Amino acid sequence: MAVDPYTRCRIIAMNGIEVESIMFSHQFNRHTDVPEVKEKLAEVRRVEQQQQKAINWLTPVTRPPWR
Repeated sequence: MAVDPYTRCRIIAMNGIEVESIMFSHQFNRHTDVPEVKEKLAEVRRVEQQQQKAINWLTPVTRPPWR
């Protein structure tokens, strides 16, 4: 199954965006003392974690050269 190189690049870029989003919310959570904000950030981080997993599953597996 041939995969368009631009599709692969878009998937990698989306994964990078998701990783950066999770890192930012984690740092923001560490530097805030408001419990309501921490609670909402925990909910958002859970959703973002699920999105990142879904995007990772989009990455096509490369075939070995002997096939």
